[in-house]
Amino acid sequence: MKNVFRKVLLVASMLLVSTAAMAGDALLKPFVLASQGPGTVAEKATAAKAALAASGFTLAGEYSPYPDADILVVTDDELKNNAAQSEHGGFGAIQRVAITRVGDNIQVSYTNPLYMANAYRMKGDLHDVAAKLQARERARDLRDAYALLSPDGRGAPHASLVIVGDGPERGPLEERSVGGTEH
Repeated sequence: MKNVFRKVLLVASMLLVSTAAMAGDALLKPFVLASQGPGTVAEKATAAKAALAASGFTLAGEYSPYPDADILVVTDDELKNNAAQSEHGGFGAIQRVAITRVGDNIQVSYTNPLYMANAYRMKGDLHDVAAKLQARERARDLRDAYALLSPDGRGAPHASLVIVGDGPERGPLEERSVGGTEH
């Protein structure tokens, strides 16, 4: 009976540790890959600026550390307020969005606000900032995944994908639509 109890306790402990490790995974990654695909750095930078502005971010600066790379530095009220309340808040007052060419693809990535909040022991957790950054890519990812369902990129023969909304991503999504749009 003791052996059974020990085995159950061991399995439960391992499950608890692995669950905690998975839950903290986002806190351990300093960067988030938002998207990757064909295009140019200039096109992706323009699209990123528009998407960030539509989400309430302000462009604080921009630089190119090397060819085929563009770094956008953005902030918003939540980042600035959190920074003002935290001893090391200056490190989390901005977000860096990197647009870089990697092989034949353009990657868009950004600093993980959850990581920054934990690494610099900031007062707030910045979950709302993380949600605003992630939300920009979801509709585009869904449309791109749907296009991969068939060799011609138009989707399954008798399937349709309907994205409802009239937000700032509507124009870019309609432009990228392979099979046309209905209104």
